[in-house]
Amino acid sequence: MDFKVALAEAEREYAERHPGSRAAMTRMAAWMPGGDTRSTTWFRPYPLVMDRAERVEMTDVDGNVVLDFLGNYTALVHGHRPPFILAAIEDALRRDFLFGTPMPEQGELARRIVERLDSAERVRFTNSGTEAGMLAARVARRFTGRTRLALAEHSYHGSYDQLVWDAAERTGATTFPANDVGGAERALDAAGPLAAVFLEPVLGSGGIITVENDFLRFLREYTRRTGALLIFDEVMTFRLGHGGRQQATGVAPDLTMLGKIIGGGMPVGAVAGRADVLAVTDPSAPGSMEHSGTFNGHRLTMVAGAAGLDALDRAAIERLNRLGDRLRDGLLKVADGAKVPVSVTSCGSLVNLHAAADVTTPAQAEGAAHSGLARYLHLALINRGVLMAHRGEMCISTAMTEDTVDRAVAAAADALAEAARLEGLE
Repeated sequence: MDFKVALAEAEREYAERHPGSRAAMTRMAAWMPGGDTRSTTWFRPYPLVMDRAERVEMTDVDGNVVLDFLGNYTALVHGHRPPFILAAIEDALRRDFLFGTPMPEQGELARRIVERLDSAERVRFTNSGTEAGMLAARVARRFTGRTRLALAEHSYHGSYDQLVWDAAERTGATTFPANDVGGAERALDAAGPLAAVFLEPVLGSGGIITVENDFLRFLREYTRRTGALLIFDEVMTFRLGHGGRQQATGVAPDLTMLGKIIGGGMPVGAVAGRADVLAVTDPSAPGSMEHSGTFNGHRLTMVAGAAGLDALDRAAIERLNRLGDRLRDGLLKVADGAKVPVSVTSCGSLVNLHAAADVTTPAQAEGAAHSGLARYLHLALINRGVLMAHRGEMCISTAMTEDTVDRAVAAAADALAEAARLEGLE
């Protein structure tokens, strides 16, 4: 089914509730293509335009309040305006925040990352996860003397063309299927000598699909044997354990890309990993690879990131993952009783509500994300006061409670029941 009737009703209600967002998007389109500056935040008929937020609630320009289960695509692990992060930023502002010199705060955030991440001996900062991927690729090429990169299918590493898996035919990168040892080995062997193999240990935009430990161990053995670097993208998954997702898998990469939560809500990226590999960027060494950036290691980012990581201790992560399990279990129960085909995947505090039954692979997740039912569910949940990604991705923040989670589950149940009624499935 295409769920055209349900989608039309959801769009009608959405337009009725959000005329200010429509006007704002129309106005901004005079200066920005489509009125937006991030592809991921745009959706039909037009995106929400936000005015303010506090803890788990965001208020748009029309005064509508939604529970934020998107968290700026998992970045806001402590919700909106956490006081301990605001205090750290305000203190830094009083002392000034931008210098053309190193700052002690850079070392403090780097130390925290090294202490948490078993595979990390050194850290280098960038301003986004995309920039972290660009740096990781450059470092790998310099260290190995090779050029070719390999990317897991449906693994997301930002908007740098050479790390976009479905642009591989254009850029010359090699792609391989996750969770398929035989298929991956054939693809990697056919590529010839590789500089690096990239993947997310949980495929985020691929539908919150967990990469199996056996597959990660295969990649670790393969890259060691062939001289390539293994690079984990933990920009999203660092929240899943005190030492990131890699701690739970027992597989240590050579380099780890970081971003989102290590900046406490400020722009950030980082590459952490082996000292000998990152030594290629050491400016005190003759012939080192240049890596600069006016805003790398910005003081506001460094202090916000340190405050955010300090608050994200083991107890906080365990609580996040318990709430994620509660959200998953609640949505699974709703899905089991629904007459509309939906399914759920999750890993700890990351959850995805799929607009199709029995989604277990990233290819299935991608197909479901572009359906009429997916568009309906996204808008219908917004109309019921819950924001998730338009592909169904959801995440937990430390500002949430069991009641917050239960309200989202109830909204999903109501939206599915309404779709069944409108489509005559009851």
